[in-house]
Amino acid sequence: MADQNEGPPMKRQKAAETLIARAGKEARPKLELCAADLVSVEKLTDKGAQRESTKVPTLNQQQPAKNVPKDYVGFKDLETMVDGKIMEGYQLMDTPHERVGPAVLTRFARGGKTRTLQEIGKMLQERQIPTLFITFNDLTAIDNDERQNITALQSVLMRIAWGAATEATVQKVIENAKKAGTSPTARNWTVSNFDFSEWIQAACIRKDEVEAWLQDQPLILLIDEFNQLLTKDLLDELKMADENTLARESDQAEEVAAFISKSFLKAELSFFGVFQPCRDGGRWA
Repeated sequence: MADQNEGPPMKRQKAAETLIARAGKEARPKLELCAADLVSVEKLTDKGAQRESTKVPTLNQQQPAKNVPKDYVGFKDLETMVDGKIMEGYQLMDTPHERVGPAVLTRFARGGKTRTLQEIGKMLQERQIPTLFITFNDLTAIDNDERQNITALQSVLMRIAWGAATEATVQKVIENAKKAGTSPTARNWTVSNFDFSEWIQAACIRKDEVEAWLQDQPLILLIDEFNQLLTKDLLDELKMADENTLARESDQAEEVAAFISKSFLKAELSFFGVFQPCRDGGRWA
């Protein structure tokens, strides 16, 4: 528990030390990925375009929990919404006088939010709209190690890359990790057992490479549990960090917002966290 007597200078110092430590840990040998390492965006209209792996979150429903129906109960209503509000909103444009409002899907815990996003994504793919699902829960849950070792923006970029990486890319990352001694356990890594926590130890990707991968192609990005990334603690820490700290290139929250705004939000509506890329940029939801 934080000392209630700590003032802004002490908090600022601790935040700066955290960011410096984070930058130091990022110096571990990693393979830098490029746009060519990811499956082509236009192929993401096919649910089989992503590599086959039990470690990768996809739009395909995982084995349903006990007593959970295999078929989506609200399918007809959701299909009506996709063909109505979502597809209509997808075509709307911002004007100097009116903005298309973003939307967020919320519900109580275990209320079916993730399943709903997956069903929306599958329906969009059936309508030949490239769609990618990423999450900050389950197979790619964010933990304290990740928060300490990479920036918030890298957390987003690496989940995009994890979902779109080809099997050949994963194999290349593993081979490089073994040669570079990225991790003491790297010698045991295989394509089949390699998971996301190991992925962020062994690889990285720059924002401009993801932007090069996107170009001006349409892609809907569904982000599940985004609130797990931009927490109040993170925002408070960043507000306290010394702006002159070498480890801090920019406010991480603003960095994430700027990336998604430029690459995934254009004048069309972003409904249910549905983002479409645009070379000319857009706005942050």
